[in-house]
Amino acid sequence: MPPRAGRALCLALLLAAGAAPVRGDSACAPWPGDFSPLPDVADPDPLRARWARLRADETVERASALEREDRIEANRMWQRALCLDPQSAAARAGVERTRPQVIVTRASEIASDLRAPDAAPRLGDIEASLERAERLMRAARFGDARSELRRVRLRLDAVEDASAPRTARVRLEVLEATSFVAFGDEAAARSSFERALRVDPALELDPRSTPRKVRRVFDAVREATP
Repeated sequence: MPPRAGRALCLALLLAAGAAPVRGDSACAPWPGDFSPLPDVADPDPLRARWARLRADETVERASALEREDRIEANRMWQRALCLDPQSAAARAGVERTRPQVIVTRASEIASDLRAPDAAPRLGDIEASLERAERLMRAARFGDARSELRRVRLRLDAVEDASAPRTARVRLEVLEATSFVAFGDEAAARSSFERALRVDPALELDPRSTPRKVRRVFDAVREATP
């Protein structure tokens, strides 16, 4: 097995092994707008306990709806439900039912995503990929959207700076920031917005179509940007 393919195979297996912890620290970390530390349904504070119950019920509903479309995202939501309601048999069963499994037939297939893209990717393909990523995010398939956005970044990096449209780079960063907020990774979202603002300092987000949590992170980055 070629060394590069071997490293790719090891990476995939390591990621799969750690993809579905039960009540892991990262799964139970507060998301933007949540109580901190994250309460559960047995919290001694009635307000926090009630909040956890409502959020757990919402999360179970969302996890169930995601199972057919995006098992990875569904698994993340089931883990979140288990954080909010540690005694939930439904949440624990959901975590196990959607636990990612990896079947590797050819290491070369895994390594293909790590290879450099074509020397001259067409800008039309980049725009089409951004459209696909946006559709995936509207369907709450954030894991698939992030995979598509990683491919877009590789393609954009292979385009001559002078010919790469600024709008595509800004759109990529905004979509990535939105996906990071969905995963509760505010620091990564801030970095994406910082890159977007370096390309377009006059960038504004549409308040009608942008989730409030995403706007809150963006506004914080804008205020901190000289």
